[in-house]
Amino acid sequence: MMLAHPAMDTVFSFDGDWVNSMVVESPDFLRGFLQDIKGQIAGLSGEAVLSIDNVPVPFSAYADLIDDVVSFSINRKPLLNKLASRMERLAMDEAHYLQTAQLMAGLEKYLNGFSFDLPCGINCGKLSFSGVLRSAGVEILDDYENDLERILDYMELIRELDRDRLFFLINLRCFYSDMEMQRFVESVCTHQHRVLLIDCVAKSRLQRERRVTIDMDLCEF
Repeated sequence: MMLAHPAMDTVFSFDGDWVNSMVVESPDFLRGFLQDIKGQIAGLSGEAVLSIDNVPVPFSAYADLIDDVVSFSINRKPLLNKLASRMERLAMDEAHYLQTAQLMAGLEKYLNGFSFDLPCGINCGKLSFSGVLRSAGVEILDDYENDLERILDYMELIRELDRDRLFFLINLRCFYSDMEMQRFVESVCTHQHRVLLIDCVAKSRLQRERRVTIDMDLCEF
């Protein structure tokens, strides 16, 4: 997977044993770059290009952006939708189908039983397991004490329930020590996640970090 932007000479490759990072000193460029990425993740057109094997792919399907680590929740709606879809498929597979059918039949019978105490007959024609899941409000257990562990598990769940993505992580170095970030980078590399760290202030270079700095004049080094 590769990332390119027409205003940059650097083309990022995410298929190696390292973590890419950008330190952007220009507020204007940083704002424009992030607006471009967020817009494309939302399905809009933009300038940055994400590609796999030199074929452009949509950011909406292959990228994710985390810009508020302080209040980051693992229970993002797109991930919960993927989880519900996986649960629905499991409910209909060979191992669970009979139990699911019995559960739904029992629930329909229970609801229809209210007809005897109502002034009208009722019909549960729209009853479905997906509807039961939505009503249950299924969420991912979030009992993490470490925010970076939460992000790592989020990336792993995205891979398991959907596909590998490129994760844009904004200003992590402002909130975590070099030691914490080094452990995070090692975990990212071990699990071969694709990550681009984006910061506005330069900190000590980490092991296995490939950094590009963009200064106020948009020079890269």
